[in-house]
Amino acid sequence: MRKLAFAGLIIAGGATLVGLSASGCSSPNKSGSCKAPAPTDCAQLYDPTYEQVFTRTLQPTCAAGGASCHGAGKGGFLIDNIDDTYSRISTRLVASKPECSEVVDRTYSTETGYAMPPGAQLSEAERCSIVKWIAAGAKR
Repeated sequence: MRKLAFAGLIIAGGATLVGLSASGCSSPNKSGSCKAPAPTDCAQLYDPTYEQVFTRTLQPTCAAGGASCHGAGKGGFLIDNIDDTYSRISTRLVASKPECSEVVDRTYSTETGYAMPPGAQLSEAERCSIVKWIAAGAKR
């Protein structure tokens, strides 16, 4: 089993990831390299801001309903409110480098137990919005 590499990430002001190690892309994606699918020439579903990513993709697909993996009472990575979720998700991405981000890697993966959300994947337009938000710096 491959390990996730989180070395080299820096959180500035408790908000945005801004740095990488001197060795290049210390990738948090499962492949261990900056190779997550991250097309930036795609058509996004909405304006790629964190508020839109949270309200239009994360909450309705990952945290809503009884089958949610990230809702209240499920433990682990909760998607419960906009600020706390940003703090959690920011450790799983590399600002301005969607190809190095676990968030992108998981949304494009088809691997059972790793792909997010499990079951039906996000639409290409939803994934594109996430990719463009991260590419633009993943700002809160």
